[in-house]
Amino acid sequence: MGILGRTHSATLPDVLDRLLAWCSARGVEVFLGEHVMAVRPDGGRPFRAGEDAVDLLVTLGGDGTLLRGARAVGETETPILGVNLGKVGFLASVSPDEMEASLDRFAAGEARLDLRHTLEARVVRGSGEEDEPFMALNDLVIHGARAARVVHLTLSVEVAGVEETIGSFSGDGVIVSTPTGSTTRWIPAGKSR
Repeated sequence: MGILGRTHSATLPDVLDRLLAWCSARGVEVFLGEHVMAVRPDGGRPFRAGEDAVDLLVTLGGDGTLLRGARAVGETETPILGVNLGKVGFLASVSPDEMEASLDRFAAGEARLDLRHTLEARVVRGSGEEDEPFMALNDLVIHGARAARVVHLTLSVEVAGVEETIGSFSGDGVIVSTPTGSTTRWIPAGKSR
């Protein structure tokens, strides 16, 4: 089991202790993300993105932590269980009180998997230079480096090896969303989250 967490959560240590106890009682090998490793350095081996040995990734935090987990497991098709330690959890919908029961259902093969579409994006700059591809579970946001700067974009979609240009346009940027939906919050210049 891979475990990623959000260190800003006051409840992380207690929930993590319960999760590690559940794993220990069942002989489950544990891989910890760096934020979780900082809380319990002796809890398991370091987790690395794309870890093939992970059969389940548990994220302890909110939707942002779950989205970070989705990027970490990328194309491995590893199931993710999001335990919500925040206020709002659209994607990380399991409460800490439901965590062990949810893990028991997964271990018994009784869990319902909610399959999600993902996006992979490649940015090709005007010079022809191509950035590394990146993936998203919910949405991709492409915009200029500075606020209120107009960018010129050509949007293309590739499905099954066939690329089709959607169109070219100028604007602040573009958001492309999967059916999971956009969770992007635009913040006016000068404000902080």
